[in-house]
Amino acid sequence: MVTTHFMDEAERCHKIAFISAGKLMAMDTPERLKHHVIQGTLVELDLPDAMERIGDLERLPYVRECTIHGPLLHVLLREERDIGDLRDFTGVQPKPITPSLEDVFIALSKRQRVGDSHA
Repeated sequence: MVTTHFMDEAERCHKIAFISAGKLMAMDTPERLKHHVIQGTLVELDLPDAMERIGDLERLPYVRECTIHGPLLHVLLREERDIGDLRDFTGVQPKPITPSLEDVFIALSKRQRVGDSHA
């Protein structure tokens, strides 16, 4: 058993458990977590002033969430067909990407916060 906060290290493991605040959020292989936790189509956007645009993007009806990853944004769309609408809104071509374990952890953490606020 190994514990790490570095998702690139966790990527090399055969099975991963995400734990937050003493609660098991998910446990599976890295590949299964990437394909089953993230629901929708994940795209990467390279926008000028990315941080300032997050709020506008999150208000779009077809955007589930938007997170910063270095200079880029990861935008989770409801469906693949929403890519064109996002391109029209931003003027930048979104690049479909495979979710990373960082994306998985962020999604799980947001779900937990939402669940905790309803408890």
